[in-house]
Amino acid sequence: MTPPTLHRFTRVLARAVLCALALGAVALPAQAFFYEPFTDAAELRPHDELEQRVWDEADTLRSQWVRGRPGAALEAAQRAVRASVSRHWPELAPRLRVFVIDNADVLALSSANGDVILSTGMLMRLDSDEELQVILCREIAHVMQRHAVRSVHVARLGAGANVIFESAMNASSFMGTMGALASFQVTPDMLVAGGKALIQAQLGKLKDSMADSFVRSVSAGAFDAMVKSSLFGYSESLEREADDFALAAMRQRFGNVQAFERVAQRLLDEAQADEKKFSSFYANEERLARRLKAAQAHAQVLSQASSQALAEAPSAPASQAEAQAPLQPQPQPQPAPDADEPSVAVVMVVATTSQSYLQALTPLTLRVLETELELGRLGRTMRNIERPRELAPLPPQAKAVLAEACVARADAASTDKGEALARELLALQPDNARMLKLLGLQALKRGQAADARQWLQRAREHAASDDERGFIDQYLRRAEKIAAAPKAP
Repeated sequence: MTPPTLHRFTRVLARAVLCALALGAVALPAQAFFYEPFTDAAELRPHDELEQRVWDEADTLRSQWVRGRPGAALEAAQRAVRASVSRHWPELAPRLRVFVIDNADVLALSSANGDVILSTGMLMRLDSDEELQVILCREIAHVMQRHAVRSVHVARLGAGANVIFESAMNASSFMGTMGALASFQVTPDMLVAGGKALIQAQLGKLKDSMADSFVRSVSAGAFDAMVKSSLFGYSESLEREADDFALAAMRQRFGNVQAFERVAQRLLDEAQADEKKFSSFYANEERLARRLKAAQAHAQVLSQASSQALAEAPSAPASQAEAQAPLQPQPQPQPAPDADEPSVAVVMVVATTSQSYLQALTPLTLRVLETELELGRLGRTMRNIERPRELAPLPPQAKAVLAEACVARADAASTDKGEALARELLALQPDNARMLKLLGLQALKRGQAADARQWLQRAREHAASDDERGFIDQYLRRAEKIAAAPKAP
């Protein structure tokens, strides 16, 4: 083989080997790269230097969300959520740190170190302890499946593999590629028998060196962004793992996944109605639609299994039918009920469990609604207020928020609805300055100066502060100008 021919052969073979190694590093089975999930609470700890760094960054991240001692209402809600975790996850609860933050957005996030953070906006979308478990199960899944460190580990491997791949593809020649990598030396002797193994060994060392350098040199901000990934959602494959974990946990604890379906549908409806789209995982239409579809498919499988078990039950002995029935959670022993009311004991257990969480949440709901209204998220606010609530009724003031949201939408139907709600509230509370002002401003928009002055003067009389009275005075002066303006012939 002539030297030019050998040189071309060397170049082609080297590129092929480099590309194969780079692609192979990415295409290996996930188990080869990913950290195995924790099997129990005792394993929930960092197991190497990389995981320790992810945990340390999670500790730093906590201070960005949890600041100072929470107020009495927030602390009560936090205790209720922690109590729910202790009931359903008794072994894991001591290793988790659950926080409730005063934030109107629909947020739930978790960190590698066991921090689980829920916003008051998220809690307002959950009408029972069972629905609360839907969100908690997904966040616990991210912790137990080690999704944070797995995401960082994939980025680490990708850093080394991508550098090698791009260097090989962009180099004008094999020697140019090796010159760019600097530390790699190739001779024709390496292409004889056994040369491929030598190339692989040197490339492996180079890839590890690049990956280690990536982890050491990555900025604190980059690591922080990786740890924060749970806010916007992990990769789709990791989110599916969290879904599977949550669906299995809901089936084990409650015998069905109906709560998962309800929560997914509710959040999807709100996301679709929201004028100001937000990219967090629990407000993302596309991802919520996939969550709902997965829950519906899981429910269908459960329904088919249950129907099959019922169909086979009459022809089988009692013991065999019991063995074939789908796994259901065992009910807790209850005191013997009175003969006249056979089901009261069970109903009271369920109601008490739900109410303990919902009662703690009640003082926080109006603040969430007010904040969403101020942010202009009218569609989501209206849907959240108007949806049926069996166990979680809203405070009476929520109707005033709904009236203002309807008027703010500015379409004829919503405006009429908002004004009608305002009049309903005034029939019950004639001194409601908020609704008086709302009707006054609407009359002012229509140029009805006399009606506007009447409503606004009454609102001023019942205003709670000098600032509010000063705000109303501005509109009263505008109404006076309209009234004093010469009429068009």
